[in-house]
Amino acid sequence: MAKSRKIAKSLVTASGAVALTVYTTGYARTESASRQFARSVAERRVAAISARVASVQDGLEAKVTVYAPGDLPAPDRAAGAAPAAPKMWKDGTYRGWGFSPHGNIEAEVAIEGGRIASAVISQCRTRYSCAVIDTLPPEVVRRQSPNIDYVSGATQSADAFFEAVVAALDKAR
Repeated sequence: MAKSRKIAKSLVTASGAVALTVYTTGYARTESASRQFARSVAERRVAAISARVASVQDGLEAKVTVYAPGDLPAPDRAAGAAPAAPKMWKDGTYRGWGFSPHGNIEAEVAIEGGRIASAVISQCRTRYSCAVIDTLPPEVVRRQSPNIDYVSGATQSADAFFEAVVAALDKAR
């Protein structure tokens, strides 16, 4: 006759408490690292567009105008002013990675005649579809710059794409 083994309620309670403590500690440590990472990306983006905002806080609080794909307004220029001289990069195709808490994005940027000819999302390893940021690669070509707009609901993916384009263009210098 086999004896029935019963686990004591106190052992189950203690095990549950330990598991909850480990989970809470891990969450607290990674959540603060995630916030720090997001802030550092925001600081780099604000530094890249420093002419438009005065501080990181202004950049984080800035109001954004949302345009339909392909409906971006022409850049503001003073009457008769010549467009800014384009940055010159070495011709070729360059790849760079951008990182976010939700996954990584690789951008491929083609340079022809010292100008950005095309930009694409060559790999999307995020937990969300990159279809939501498909409007960003044409912005890179149109602006001849990695400075892209944010996409509502995909801020961190937009940041990762921005970082990927910057990394690719750094290789083209």
